[in-house]
Amino acid sequence: MSDKKNCTCCHDCQICLSRLYAECCSCVGLCPPPDPNDVPYKSSTIEILLDPIPDLFNVLTIEDDAQKRWSSFRYQVRKDAVSYTMDRLADMETAVALHNPNNMVEMSQKVEMVNCTVAFMADCLSLKKCKTSCKSMGAARYRWFHDYGCCQCVGDTCPGYGLSEPRCLNCPRQDKMEDDEFVDDVYEYMENVAADGTNTKRQDEDNLLPEKIAFPILFKKFSFLPPTPSLSLSLSLSLSLSLSLSSYRYF
Repeated sequence: MSDKKNCTCCHDCQICLSRLYAECCSCVGLCPPPDPNDVPYKSSTIEILLDPIPDLFNVLTIEDDAQKRWSSFRYQVRKDAVSYTMDRLADMETAVALHNPNNMVEMSQKVEMVNCTVAFMADCLSLKKCKTSCKSMGAARYRWFHDYGCCQCVGDTCPGYGLSEPRCLNCPRQDKMEDDEFVDDVYEYMENVAADGTNTKRQDEDNLLPEKIAFPILFKKFSFLPPTPSLSLSLSLSLSLSLSLSSYRYF
């Protein structure tokens, strides 16, 4: 990247790039290239929660949650590490002990160890929901990962803010790719109809039901509910009424 102090075209270049400046500035030498090692899961938001309830957190995480709302992880840490600052934690032996059980035995013989418990929420959560969920469990701190919103609740006997990598079961969602593919199919269908200007039936048109195209939000809203007769009847009546109304023309 060249010296920008006397760059006479930088201003014009950033205007030309417009909304694509952040993504493309490194391609034309206006800004440093992105760091390939800077992945989103390595950045997170952390916060200390007021008035933690350690007994409640221990009771909720002592066994696996029956409804699989969260998964608990336990590991040993030095007792004197709980009060250490984040800067000093980087030099602690706990990180080495997590990857080498032999080191764990040696450490336990030298210093007093305590069990640290963290809980990862199964689903992706917003930052606000993560904080609320961890506080309701009695956690002392929480860590919210920036990539997909994986939420980690940290117990009071843990140094710092728990584990540094996300381990949420359903975050990112497994059906995210299916949702994206469905939306792409809908847009492709609409573009083809607009280009043809006719109601010519395409080969794959049977796979794209009109109600799915007209009411994607309705299908998304109830996609998590188990199929029941009352729900199916309700959806059928709603779709039939909506489709009937859409067939009228207003002058």
